[in-house]
Amino acid sequence: MPSGQTMSASDRLVTEIPDVLAELGCDIVQGFLYAPALAPVAFERWLIEHCAEQARAMLRRLDLAPAGGAAVKRSA
Repeated sequence: MPSGQTMSASDRLVTEIPDVLAELGCDIVQGFLYAPALAPVAFERWLIEHCAEQARAMLRRLDLAPAGGAAVKRSA
């Protein structure tokens, strides 16, 4: 696969398939092998929590800390 591209697969995977997909260069898999589908309300909650965690991780990488509602760079 060309550099910079991501391959994903989604289906009702059996236990052998992820190994085959990895050998073929597949970067991401999803399906009932890993987790059942979420109810809409559960998905909304997961999405909010996931986005909040991603934002916290970005702030840590940028070395920023919230201060009174605004982000302030802690280092020079």
